[in-house]
Amino acid sequence: MKTRNSILAILASCHLIAAAPTSPLVESNKLRRGLKISQLQAQATELYGIATRNDGHRAVGSLGASETIDWVYGQISQDYYNVEIQNFTFSNLHVEDTFVVDGGNVAAFCYSDSGDITAPITVSAELVRISNSGCQASDFAVAAGKIGIMSIVSGSCGGTLPIRDWLRDAGVLGLIYLTDVDLPEEVLTPGPSSTVKSRDAVDPLVYCLLHTSRSQPVLDKLQPGSPAISSTITLSRWYEEIHTANIIATTKGGNQNSVIVVGASTDSANGSPGMNDNGSGTIAQLEISKALTGFSVNNAVRFCWWGGSSPGLAGSRAYLEQLSAAEKAKIVMNLNGYMLASKNFKYAVLDGDGSSEPITFFPSYSSGLIEKAFNDFFTIEESKTSVPTLVGGQSDHFAFFEDGIPAGGITTGSRQLKTTAEATLFGGTAGQPYDACSGKPCDDLSNLNYRVFLSGTKAMAHVIAKYARDITGFPFPRPV
Repeated sequence: MKTRNSILAILASCHLIAAAPTSPLVESNKLRRGLKISQLQAQATELYGIATRNDGHRAVGSLGASETIDWVYGQISQDYYNVEIQNFTFSNLHVEDTFVVDGGNVAAFCYSDSGDITAPITVSAELVRISNSGCQASDFAVAAGKIGIMSIVSGSCGGTLPIRDWLRDAGVLGLIYLTDVDLPEEVLTPGPSSTVKSRDAVDPLVYCLLHTSRSQPVLDKLQPGSPAISSTITLSRWYEEIHTANIIATTKGGNQNSVIVVGASTDSANGSPGMNDNGSGTIAQLEISKALTGFSVNNAVRFCWWGGSSPGLAGSRAYLEQLSAAEKAKIVMNLNGYMLASKNFKYAVLDGDGSSEPITFFPSYSSGLIEKAFNDFFTIEESKTSVPTLVGGQSDHFAFFEDGIPAGGITTGSRQLKTTAEATLFGGTAGQPYDACSGKPCDDLSNLNYRVFLSGTKAMAHVIAKYARDITGFPFPRPV
């Protein structure tokens, strides 16, 4: 007796019914061919419309963020992907801080090591310069009962120093650290901002970080012989429970035990449309996910749009926390696209092999292979150059590193300043930010460099296609 399947097979062989079409295996050049500037422009216009309808931003927990999640979800092919909305809640610590010197506000980032999160703190005292190195307890005596200002103590002192204990023993009320680290604009504006979690301590000590580029007017008031200068630090802190979601879209085809996870955040900074930071990553990933539906894959690809990235990578960490060890072991790697359309750009590839910084906390060999795949795209496919960028902790790849999962990615630059060497390689203006509008209201449609945007999107597509097709030579499964 012939079964239904055998009859269908006979009919198909006689061309009496059409055989089910088989999609070709993904190839980098063919996948990239489906990516166009016009598509990126159209998507950016729609995403910007979401921000303009929602008070000019898409910050996590806002209506703009929710509409962004719905907008992305509505464009994902349910036929090609298994799509999941992963709701989660996280606690975000907010700080409202001001630093006033001689009656004028100074843009700084203030925090405290007090274990009491909710009680407001106000410290008013004379501001004095701590001129010594800070390598010994006696250096802080000059600031007894006062607020001190000094350069951050470097490793030149040798070893870890008990500076908090020295400050408390000396009776210092607060400490202003001078730093060259670029601080996000949102934490420099008096008023609410997200910050690091406080540490427990018996007595609160209040600190502020003041960038050296903003410090000279303050230091001028502290010259020898100058009259005493008053200063006040105010600090209020509170937790906010925020509800948001990740979108998880996994190809139905491909080996589900070897998964390439691709991620980009969906929310913006508060007060910013977030078109480059990180609307560009959101859009690039969305366009690649659409183009991939025309192909088959050998290894499953999982596109993740993270919620809550801006306040501490909440989405990627929530995703990994809910995975069992067995499910994490199925993840081959994470690929991350962050700020892909900077106007004063560089093509910066995540330093997976540790060539530009010492690596002690993540699998550098396998991450180095991902770095090489990105670099090969620029040098071989586009005849362009790329430079390594530090691993850092400002984007969602870092959550995967924390879990021992190899990661790689690309950015075209954020708030940091372009070097002279980079200006020689890529053009643009040395000494200026790669993106001067990151986190600001001016991160709008005019802030997107579409030529760079397309190159960054194609770089992501190239590496996705490479590993969706074949992971031969990549260390997987990972050693236990």
